[in-house]
Amino acid sequence: MFNNSLSWMLLPLAACFVLTGIHVYFGVHIVKRGIIFVDLALAQLAALGALLGALLGLAHPYFLSLSFTLLGAILLSFTRFLGKGMQEAVIGVMYAVSAALSLILLDRLPSHTHGLHDMMSGQLLFVSQFQVIKMAILYAAIGLLHAWMMRLFSENSQLPFFWDVVFYLSLGVVVTSSVEIAGVLLVFSYLIVPALLGLMWFKSFKKVLCFGWLVGVVVSVIGMWLSFTLDIPTGASIVLCFGVTLAGLLLVRRLAMVFKPQLT
Repeated sequence: MFNNSLSWMLLPLAACFVLTGIHVYFGVHIVKRGIIFVDLALAQLAALGALLGALLGLAHPYFLSLSFTLLGAILLSFTRFLGKGMQEAVIGVMYAVSAALSLILLDRLPSHTHGLHDMMSGQLLFVSQFQVIKMAILYAAIGLLHAWMMRLFSENSQLPFFWDVVFYLSLGVVVTSSVEIAGVLLVFSYLIVPALLGLMWFKSFKKVLCFGWLVGVVVSVIGMWLSFTLDIPTGASIVLCFGVTLAGLLLVRRLAMVFKPQLT
């Protein structure tokens, strides 16, 4: 029975590893740019599109959800001309408006409570092999695109605005696909916490990325195990593990700063 349960968790765990791979990369850029809540805004837009699709009776609301997210991404690509504080303000307004519209649509749905639960926590436990493979291929293609763009960026000084457009559009595609499976809260956690911890300990982009990937994988395994052992929602379990990990490593970092002068 235990082995059967473990095999049942393999697909959700594989989905977590795929999410870790692409989200940590984007998260490093997001944290370094200081646009922490951009993923929440885009995730909320994706959820808004999905809710509208459900209200319209669409069998596959993914493309409507993606359209909402891409429109938001295009708008965000123009905020680079604003100061950092104003850019965050625009992101906050986008999140608030899309959240308000989501609440209005939820009120119109016959089973709005269930819809809100799926939007926030996703359906990670019910992910299919096809979804995991499709997600892995899509995210690998986006990763390759970014690798090529970064190389092109180093050779062309006229590229920055176009790079911003590509960055936000590809982030929109990733967020839309991820929210459908993992939910808003887990997507936010995968994007921000591993990248934040990596930047806390390292300066090199490669080291930050590798450390973030390690954190994402370990937390995913522990969160999945706790979910199975304690019979609690998987997404919430992983988010809580991210929170505990962040608090723990913050404490370790602080203690290291306090005792380092004494050791030297």
